[in-house]
Amino acid sequence: MVATLAAMERRGVSIDRAILSRLSGEFAQAMARLENDIFEAAGERFNLGSPKQLGDILFGKMGLPGAKKTATGAWSTSASVLDELAEGGNGFAALILEWRQLSKLKSTYTDALPGFVNPQTHRVHTSYALARRPRGASPRPSRICRTFPCATRWAARYARPSSPIPAEC
Repeated sequence: MVATLAAMERRGVSIDRAILSRLSGEFAQAMARLENDIFEAAGERFNLGSPKQLGDILFGKMGLPGAKKTATGAWSTSASVLDELAEGGNGFAALILEWRQLSKLKSTYTDALPGFVNPQTHRVHTSYALARRPRGASPRPSRICRTFPCATRWAARYARPSSPIPAEC
C-alpha cells in the first residue's frame, strides 16, 4: 500500500474533466428533483442550505419529535438529528439527507476538483501521509510497519516532516 500511495503522490491521479462535468449535471438534476419533492412535502419553498429555516420547518411547522437546540438556541439540523428522524420512518428527513449528500458531492468533487487539475498533465497531485503513533499508544511497531517494511525507506524519501513514520519502524 505504501508503494502505491508513493507512486500516486509522485505521478498524480488522472482526472477526466468531461466525466466530472457530466456527473455535475446529473447531480444538479437529481438535486432539483429532490428540491421539488422537499418543497412539496414542506408546503412551502425555503433555503435548503439554511439550518435555521430547515429547523423551523422540521420542528416548528411539522412539529417532529427529537428536536434539539444548539448553543445559539437554534434548532439542530445536524446529520445525526436527521438520521434519527429518517430511521424513525420520516421520509422528509431522508429527502433532506439525500439532497445534502448530492450537494456535498457536487460542490466538493464534480465542481471543485477540476480547479486542482494540472492543465498540462490532467492530473491532481496530493500528499498521502502516514499517521504517527498517538501519545500513550502501544510502543510496539504499528501494523503498517510490520506489514510493509519498506515504510521506513518510503518515509525517508517522501514523508512530510509534520507526519513522520513512527520511530519503532
